[in-house]
Amino acid sequence: MGIFKERERCCEATFRDGGPYYPWGTGRYYFLDWPKGKTLARIFVDDRRRMFRCRTPLLPGEWEVTNGYVAPWNYCAIKFGMSMFRDAHHYFAMVGKNVEAYVELAVGLEDGEFLTDTELFARLSVLVRSDYGDASIKDLTKPQRFDIARKLRYDFRSSNGQIRRVLGLSQYEIDSLFPLTAEK
Repeated sequence: MGIFKERERCCEATFRDGGPYYPWGTGRYYFLDWPKGKTLARIFVDDRRRMFRCRTPLLPGEWEVTNGYVAPWNYCAIKFGMSMFRDAHHYFAMVGKNVEAYVELAVGLEDGEFLTDTELFARLSVLVRSDYGDASIKDLTKPQRFDIARKLRYDFRSSNGQIRRVLGLSQYEIDSLFPLTAEK
């Protein structure tokens, strides 16, 4: 219970104190107070042009503007978004989930995981050490790299570009290994 309360208090403070957040995103409005602002109709035309950095957009005059942004509840179904969570604790728990939880979810759905290049390189290092001893990626022979490329493709659902980058193979070699996904 303590960690959820701490995370909730931290997020509330960040959002309310004007700390670093995504100002036009909807996250700050989930289970928190919605700040009041002005309607677009009450903002002068020159101020609207500065805000949107263009001619005056054709938006409904009753839309609210908060902290220099059109408030997300005007164009997003925030109530529907909140209905996907039981309460604020559930929302913050889901937002704060770690990567391992998403891997478990993907396995449960019989889906693979998608990794960034950095995460894939970390997994690749472990894979090379377990399969080939203390060898580094640079020490692998071409057949060993091709074998690892197949594992990356089918076990980690890596793209041709990712495999090429992390293994140092040429585009031709990757395209010949996986011709159906080769870029035309």
